[in-house]
Amino acid sequence: MSSDPNVPDHGLEELQKKLYDRAGGDFKVRRSDLDPVYKGVNQDWPVEVSPPGLRPKKSIWFRLLLWSFIFFLAALGVAYYL
Repeated sequence: MSSDPNVPDHGLEELQKKLYDRAGGDFKVRRSDLDPVYKGVNQDWPVEVSPPGLRPKKSIWFRLLLWSFIFFLAALGVAYYL
């Protein structure tokens, strides 16, 4: 059946027999290695405060959007005037 030498030919038939067996077969239940106890979330994170007098940097996309809006308003003003 199978041409792969690493896979035995009888593997699929045995799995099919176990699947359709009325007794349920001898399937092993694989349990997780995760810890089932909830330990909560650390609430002691440090709060980052910027030094006084320093503003956070605006992104380049925010500046581009701001200048585009200003240009749009100026173009509307010129079009209204003309």
